[in-house]
Amino acid sequence: MPQTGPNVPLADSGRAGAFNGLRGNVFNRGDQFSDDPAAGQAKLSGLSPAPSDLGAFRTATLRNIAQTAPYMHTGSLPTPAAVIDFHDVGGGTAGFEGTKEITPLGLSAQDRADLVAFLQTLTGEPIAENLRRDTSAP
Repeated sequence: MPQTGPNVPLADSGRAGAFNGLRGNVFNRGDQFSDDPAAGQAKLSGLSPAPSDLGAFRTATLRNIAQTAPYMHTGSLPTPAAVIDFHDVGGGTAGFEGTKEITPLGLSAQDRADLVAFLQTLTGEPIAENLRRDTSAP
């Protein structure tokens, strides 16, 4: 995924870059706001970035996906169709960190259209405007 955009770092290591932040977060399972602080620290103490975590990202829910543009962790793709096209050709390489590779899918035009139609069926009630604001911008 190209690392471009106003709030996108030049390089993003994905899950591997999040471990230290998780350990230091006051809302993790082992800190003062936890419902079970005794269980939390044990789970967090074993966390460390593995080589396989470099470039890996958590997949967001597909619920209401037609209403949650832009897409990808950089917000660089404007539509579900663009995401399908990106994966269909095997992704991109600009700014990519890690060893994750996307295998080209070789979908037909009808397959891509069917996937877009399916994703649109996962849309429920409209998401309130205040919940669609980008809160990561400074």
